Amino acid sequence: MTKTLQLHCKFIFTMFFSFIIAGLSLIAIPAVSKIQELNFILLLNSTFLLFVTLGSVLCILILTGFKPKPGRKIEGAQMVANFKLAAYGSLSGILMMSYDRVFIRGIDYTQGLRASRYEWLDTTGGSLSSILGNLLVHLAYYGIFLCVAHGYKVTKNMRYFVMLSSLVGIFGHAALNGGRSNILLAIVIFIIARVVRRAPKEIESRIVKRSRWAWLSGLIILVIAVRYVAYIIQSSADIGGVDLKTITYLGIDMLYGKETDFFHKIGGVNESLYFPIYALAYLYHGNWTSQIAFAISQRPGSYVFFPISVILNNMGILDKPLEPGYFSDVGAFISLPGAFFYDFSWVGVVVLSTLLGFLVGLSILFAGAGRVGSIKMAVILYALYMTILAPIVPGYGFAYLNFIVFAFVMADFFNSIIYGRRTCFLS
Repeated sequence: MTKTLQLHCKFIFTMFFSFIIAGLSLIAIPAVSKIQELNFILLLNSTFLLFVTLGSVLCILILTGFKPKPGRKIEGAQMVANFKLAAYGSLSGILMMSYDRVFIRGIDYTQGLRASRYEWLDTTGGSLSSILGNLLVHLAYYGIFLCVAHGYKVTKNMRYFVMLSSLVGIFGHAALNGGRSNILLAIVIFIIARVVRRAPKEIESRIVKRSRWAWLSGLIILVIAVRYVAYIIQSSADIGGVDLKTITYLGIDMLYGKETDFFHKIGGVNESLYFPIYALAYLYHGNWTSQIAFAISQRPGSYVFFPISVILNNMGILDKPLEPGYFSDVGAFISLPGAFFYDFSWVGVVVLSTLLGFLVGLSILFAGAGRVGSIKMAVILYALYMTILAPIVPGYGFAYLNFIVFAFVMADFFNSIIYGRRTCFLS
């Protein structure tokens, strides 16, 4: 029960911390929602956090006697093989995707990553190289998970090799797409792996003592990520033929925000400050659209079920997906609590937050048990991605998330075929 309580505290703290960072970021930037409903957004997010927490507690109390089926740990040569699978799989994936984009589709990346993105979006279909590459490159996220959750089980050189390979896969994939969401999803998988890691006490203490190197490496990676995001923003400005201040102003306006008086004074201090303003506005504008959702009387379409309907449409189950929500026409999105309110008002916020809490509680029990196969791992990934990304967007709406989960399924299949036993991801 002690392990369950510790995991529960970690899960809930991570979720609360994500909302705190979102709130502080929105306070820090010189922009606000076009329609300010501060009391509403505070009540909405507080209600979400409260009922997710209550739902998780209730789930744990109901399933207190939960006992997992016994499983076998992945150790020795099998663990090394999994590290190699992640490294070589992600590198092979990015090479296949690069071949498809450059030699098959003929995309010119010398014009800048953002311009190349629009050229790529204008293409249709996908070659075998593209399909296989898209599947394999997401093993990079599995690699990050292994390095953080099981890195102490392999040599330092192997750990560094796999982490470097994973970063090449993730940043390479983001560059080929001219996008940013891959970086965000990579940061979240790092957090998830840290939360669910089950290293023995003596190993954990040793890891903590050496954590200064991990922090240094993390800081370097963070700097690279920030520089990449800044490059993408500058690339968008170059395409539009505008300066950084203008692209930030237009971006905030498109995201249903409006600048404050201080916004126009920043250029006199340091124009580079518009980079973090644009980035944070884009990342957390779901709280702006949530406030507007409260203010408008008509809320067409759906945010909760639209991503699911797209998947069902692709599978041929639905003739066409549901209509997206009000803000989708300009590419703006909404936070998860905002999506609950948009579709079902306050009743939906309470009920759906509680259901998500049950999913979180189930994930805590799975992670605490330690014998986690691909199905249980999928539950953990979806639950934690949804809660950590809740102040930003409904996490399950990321198509990449489904590929990340599939990467864990591929690893499970690999272990079943090669070693004749299922994967225990948290053993």
